[in-house]
Amino acid sequence: MNTILEDRDGTVWLGTMAGVSRWDGHGFSSLTVSDGLAGKAALFARSTQALRADGADACCAWFVPGRIEVLGKHTDYGGGRSLVAAVERGFCLVAAPRGDDEVRVHALDRGQVMRFRLDPELAVPHGVWANYPMTGARRLARNFPECRTGADIAFGSDLPPAAGMSSSSA
Repeated sequence: MNTILEDRDGTVWLGTMAGVSRWDGHGFSSLTVSDGLAGKAALFARSTQALRADGADACCAWFVPGRIEVLGKHTDYGGGRSLVAAVERGFCLVAAPRGDDEVRVHALDRGQVMRFRLDPELAVPHGVWANYPMTGARRLARNFPECRTGADIAFGSDLPPAAGMSSSSA
């Protein structure tokens, strides 16, 4: 077993390299590798292991599917029409709160870790992947000054890079 997580509803999730099992208090239901979960289980396991290597235990986990935009790229938020389709590939992200205001982000596919503080004046670099989480952290610090709980975050993806598949929802 690689991961045990409990969600906000009290459901317990058990992750292994063979699949995912869900305990809802009454019984188990399982999705296995033959159901197409091998890649997702590996992404969650890698992400969780990255946090554990730094001494944190994942408490929250998300999978955000990638999407293909057939029609209407960047028109939906302006009231226009769009035609999108979710795909099986996407981003896996696990996170745990910290006791300070530091945010530590592990980009597993790049083998990089970025550390920064929740700071309304955070200087965000241009042209690097870290500008996305840093901009989000800076915005949180500006809009919610009382928000000073940092996080350990690890993410991985099975989306092919530069293949025209959107992942901005992640």
